[in-house]
Amino acid sequence: MSARAFPIATAAPPSVKGWCPGALRPMLSGDGLLVRLRITGGIVPSRTLSRVGDLAAHHGNGLIDISQRANLQIRGVRSDTHDPLIADLRDLGLIDTDPGAEAVRNVVGSPLAGLDATAKIDGAALVAALEARLREDADLHALPDKFGFLVDDGGRLSLCDVAADVRLTGTPGGLHLAIGGDGSSAAPVAMLPPADAVAGAVALARAFLVLRGSGDIRRMRDLVRAVGVDAIRSAAGLAGAMGPWPTASTRLSDILGVQPGFVGVGAPFGRFTAAQVRILADVSAGEVRLTPWRAVLVPGVDPGAAAVLAEAGLILDPRDARLSVAACPGRPDCPSGAVDTREAATVLAPLVAGRDGVVLHVSGCSKGCARPRAAPVTLSGRDGLFDLIVDGRADGAPIHRDLDLAGARAAVETLLSKLEERP
Repeated sequence: MSARAFPIATAAPPSVKGWCPGALRPMLSGDGLLVRLRITGGIVPSRTLSRVGDLAAHHGNGLIDISQRANLQIRGVRSDTHDPLIADLRDLGLIDTDPGAEAVRNVVGSPLAGLDATAKIDGAALVAALEARLREDADLHALPDKFGFLVDDGGRLSLCDVAADVRLTGTPGGLHLAIGGDGSSAAPVAMLPPADAVAGAVALARAFLVLRGSGDIRRMRDLVRAVGVDAIRSAAGLAGAMGPWPTASTRLSDILGVQPGFVGVGAPFGRFTAAQVRILADVSAGEVRLTPWRAVLVPGVDPGAAAVLAEAGLILDPRDARLSVAACPGRPDCPSGAVDTREAATVLAPLVAGRDGVVLHVSGCSKGCARPRAAPVTLSGRDGLFDLIVDGRADGAPIHRDLDLAGARAAVETLLSKLEERP
């Protein structure tokens, strides 16, 4: 492959590209090419992780993001280093045969799959089988790049708060199939035996392709609004018998720090350095687990490993204020970014210290990539300034416009005090 053999998005901000980067089809960002590695089940062998750290430093700028789909993103790759990087990644078994097979492998799995005695299904095996079917069935490569699947094994770390187009959740009574949202908003479709899970998920994907026609519908939630869940269920040939399914969310206190069976760590706004990645690999006991909460779990290690990871600058305290802020790369790393989101997030994080979950979303533009759903407080970048949105997304209607960082800080501080006064 030549250095110019892959498509690169360079549209003016804040253009919605409608596709996701991969390794074979990287995306041009403000700091170079963004190369995304789709990691099956989020499970990374220690040697592979260490090597990825080396490659990020050698072929990129030494920065590695964890995406909300539990994938690794190598940043700052140059056009002339992309081909050598792909060759090295292929040696690690991380490269697909073609961009279509790569893009369709958009599956999130339970981070503790295979390690959790409370799991209701074998989540790791189901993720692997589903990815294999998606990769091998060329008809399914017509699915939009952002179309995603989720496999929740029903164990310790619920994926209820993670949205997906097709959800498969293990329950004591079988596998719960739902579409178009997170655990509380998705439309229930059917209950299946685990042996039929892949066939059921593929049937829903095929129904999506048929029913959306040639229109602009790219996500299952939009198809549900357009034709209704009954039409989708019928097109997929599925029955509607349902049972209860788990709806509890996973908290940061369930993930970070020393936990039964693993040590969990995060990084400011999901960004790790190559050195930190190598340290994670060094202290691990054979593998690490990536999560959709942009954290890494290190299973089977002595609790003393936590001190080494903390010394490396990683976050182990679930009360760390930076964890209450969602922020995209912003300017200058992203061409669509109108503001320096990381600077703003760092300045504003102390205002949300001690609050549970994401309270503040700082977005470089109206696309809201770091948090597609609503947040209590959102700052959206536009023309070098911030718009302030309450209980909305980055493209929502602002209550204040054209704030500089100092003005944004004052407005957020005032707003948070009012939110605390809510009954």
